[in-house]
Amino acid sequence: MRAADLSDDEIDLVRQRDWTGLMRAGGHLQSVLKLAATVGQDLWHVGAHNAGCTKDELVAACPRRVTGLPGSDG
Repeated sequence: MRAADLSDDEIDLVRQRDWTGLMRAGGHLQSVLKLAATVGQDLWHVGAHNAGCTKDELVAACPRRVTGLPGSDG
C-alpha cells in the first residue's frame, strides 16, 4: 500500500474494510471492488456497507428476476 502512495488514513480504511470511507476519500468504485474481491467480498457487500445494512438485507430489498437471456423463462 505504501508503494501505491496510500496515506496512513487510507491504509486504515483498507484494513478496516471501510468501503464507504474509501469512496468518500476519493476511491473509484472499480478500485474499491477490486480490493473487496481480494478479501472475498463483492458488489453486494460494498453496497450493503454504503447502505448501512447486511448483504442479505440488501439482496432482499432489491429482488431481481432476469429474463430474456438464453435458458431463462422470460
